[in-house]
Amino acid sequence: MGILLLLGGCSSSGGAKSGSEGIAGSNSSGGSAGSGSGGIGGAGGGPTTCYDVANDFAPAGVNPGGVWSYGWSSSLGTVFTLYTDFSVNATNLTGSVGIAFWCLGTPVTDPCAFLNPTSADAHPGNTLTLGPGDFALHPGPNGQYSIARWTAPSSGRYSIEATFTGISGYAGTALTTTDVHVEQDGLDLSAGSGYINIGGAGNSFAFSSTVDVVAGDTVDFAVGRGNGNYNSDSTGVAARICK
Repeated sequence: MGILLLLGGCSSSGGAKSGSEGIAGSNSSGGSAGSGSGGIGGAGGGPTTCYDVANDFAPAGVNPGGVWSYGWSSSLGTVFTLYTDFSVNATNLTGSVGIAFWCLGTPVTDPCAFLNPTSADAHPGNTLTLGPGDFALHPGPNGQYSIARWTAPSSGRYSIEATFTGISGYAGTALTTTDVHVEQDGLDLSAGSGYINIGGAGNSFAFSSTVDVVAGDTVDFAVGRGNGNYNSDSTGVAARICK
């Protein structure tokens, strides 16, 4: 699978979702994936309820798991299909002891969503570095986007913080080259799309926004094969949504 080389096809981002405030998207050249769970407040100040894509990762057999679900789509804004295959200690990936995968197929077959719940760096396929507690997405060979989806449990104003980071390139292998997106109800939020290591973009892309949602609305964190090649396209995703 591509995680064995773990990388990412160019796509258009579609229209921008309106009704957002305080939005910022930016690329940078460094940083680790991280869980991004610290220092993020809710949209209204004071006590908050937060949902973290890494901390809330669904255990075996549970997808969706609470407000989070993991799956794929053939292109942005099209039908979202849940991953159905869960595995730990993937037999077809060296260096994946303890790593939890939700994937299109078993053994681990891209596209995938995966988490390192251990206390040490992991190097699945010997092509990437996934830090302790970090979550990542990897696109598929036929242009499939890998997606972590949040479904709003109640209406209101929520803050969104997300950082996408290229994590491929371990031991001299190819760097991550992906297109990344934060979408509300199938449309890119304003300033909510970018690239990793493509067209002068750096190794990370950060996004911050406040949005109004109604119960059942979705916010997707999506990763595609930015340059048309899905190999070595593992992308760390630190995402947190607070109210």
